[in-house]
Amino acid sequence: LEEELEDLEKKLEEELEKLKEELKEYLEELKKELEGLEDLVDELEEELEVILEEKLEKLKQELEEDEELEVNELKEELEEKLEEELEDKLEKEFEELNEELKELKDEELEGELEELEKEKKELEEEEKELEEEKELEKDELEEKSEEEFEELQEELEKLKEEELEENGERGGGRREKEENEVEELEEECKDELEQLKEEWEK
Repeated sequence: LEEELEDLEKKLEEELEKLKEELKEYLEELKKELEGLEDLVDELEEELEVILEEKLEKLKQELEEDEELEVNELKEELEEKLEEELEDKLEKEFEELNEELKELKDEELEGELEELEKEKKELEEEEKELEEEKELEKDELEEKSEEEFEELQEELEKLKEEELEENGERGGGRREKEENEVEELEEECKDELEQLKEEWEK
């Protein structure tokens, strides 16, 4: 029984190690995805810079007749506006991506935790059944030992009576000696039974 319990514990530890490795791989994949997102952000920034330059060039051409001051003011306003829009857009996209990643991670971990809880309950049920079987075997052994002890006592009583009948005419000292021997034998049987019970309990 102890070996079976150890095997079950070892199996559970192996499953936990396996889950840890899977989680580690999953986190590495998420890290790679985040790195990919950073590359995407860089590409978007480059594209937006190109668009900004094109728009500024077009605006410059349209405002060639205007004064230089007005052109600079419009350029600054446009740059600030585009920069704010870019920051807001990127911040919103990052928040959405983080939320999606969090939901995926929570769902994955929740499923794994439910599986572990299920395995834990199964192991607890198996352990409970083994304990019940052990108690049942112990009770059966004790009952059997008590029955054997009672039978042995009956045989000793019968032997004692036969000895007393055969030695009825003998001297009292010898009869008393034989009775003492029978009592010693009974005590030895009791001690042996107690020893068997102690060994079983251990």
